[in-house]
Amino acid sequence: MGFWPLHGKDTQPWTAPEASEPKPEEEPGIVEHDASCEAWREYSWQGPYARVFCRIWKPVYLHFLRDGSEHYVISEDGITHVVPAPGHFGCVCRWQMKESERYGKASEE
Repeated sequence: MGFWPLHGKDTQPWTAPEASEPKPEEEPGIVEHDASCEAWREYSWQGPYARVFCRIWKPVYLHFLRDGSEHYVISEDGITHVVPAPGHFGCVCRWQMKESERYGKASEE
């Protein structure tokens, strides 16, 4: 539906413009990152009663929300770990690269 403008000789009904695609920086959603080069990844944050510590062995994928509030880490055994993103609830994140990834391919030559 539209409305009729009150001015102009060519009075055509008004229609809403078609929705445009959102810009990438405006798109809500999840970003995926390959974490298979990491041996482990650990998070530490303040829970309601005590400090929480979580170490994830052999992470494969890291997914995080564009707003940065949560991390979803999928480990090699298929478990999805949902943890606060760094900075939320005092969360800090540490990780260690696999031995084969630490010094890159230049050291192999």
